[in-house]
Formats: sequence, C-alpha cells, structure tokens
Amino acid sequence: MTFIQTRPIAAVCIVAITAACCPLTAYLIGRNTAPPPQHPTLESIEASTCAQVATPTAGIEAVAHERTATPVASPPPVAQPAQQETPAPESGGWQTCRASWYGAECYGNSTANGTYYDANAWGVAHRSLPFGTLIEIEYGGVTVTAPVFDRGPYVGGRTFDLSAAVASSLGFSGVQTIRYRIK
Repeated sequence: MTFIQTRPIAAVCIVAITAACCPLTAYLIGRNTAPPPQHPTLESIEASTCAQVATPTAGIEAVAHERTATPVASPPPVAQPAQQETPAPESGGWQTCRASWYGAECYGNSTANGTYYDANAWGVAHRSLPFGTLIEIEYGGVTVTAPVFDRGPYVGGRTFDLSAAVASSLGFSGVQTIRYRIK
C-alpha cells in the first residue's frame, strides 16, 4: 500500500495571496528576504486595503484580498507545573543532609553565578540559597566553610554538591551524610 503525502491547496493559495498583498507577511514567512519598506502601524494597517489578485493555481479561482487588522486576543498563560524545591534550611543550628561532589567531568563549565568551575573552585551548589551564603560543613571530624556558588544538586535526596576542592579538604567522596550550618 502506498501513501501519498499531499498539501492542502487552499492553504498554499491563501499564503500566496497574503504574501502578494502584504510585504510584511511575505518577509515574515520567508518569501521575501528584504525587509518591508516601512514598519506598518496598526492604524496604517487598518486604513489600507489590498485588491491585488494572485494568479489562479491548480484550478482554484483567485479572490481579491482585503487587508484589515483584526484584534487577536493573547492566548491565556499556560500554567507551569509546580517544581518541588528543597526548602532553604534555617540558619544557625547544625543539621544533617546527604551531599555529593562534582569533579573533573565538570571542569571548564560555568557555574550558575557566572564563574568557571575547575579543580581549585571553592564552593558548594544548593538549589535555592542565595549565592555567597556561607555554609559551614563538617565531615569526618574536619570542618570547612564554603560559599554557595552554583545551583544543584539535581538528584533527589541530596542537599549540596561540593566542589572537588571542598570535598578533597574534607576527605569526602561519593555520596555521604554531612553536618552543616548556615553562617
């Protein structure tokens, strides 16, 4: 069985007539690469008419096209699904959470605050804390302080991604439970 793909002739004819009558439309749909001679205003569009007739195509009669501006309502805003975000922890007291670290595979990428990540980058990623917020982290009896400089982690059940330098100074690897507090 053979299927033949067809294009609606009426739609092609309407586009051809519209493009012939309106240089702006021809420009917007790519039939004319030169910009229209002047940018029309709504008032000039409403005042103008176009009585040009296109050449009949495939036995379809050409019709005169009158151009008038018809107000078009904006589509209603599309509701975005609510993203579940980890609530920002309260400052002060020590808390525990799961953390991971990101290493060499991320070197050269820019962080969410605009700096570039490399082996010496000192900071942590958190989904919502403001950039520059200082986090005191304790793991294996070692404590360090690092600023929030990136967004993440984007894996469920983790609160922080530690830079390679922070992880190394803590003796941290993989995914572990850490203690932290916001300074």
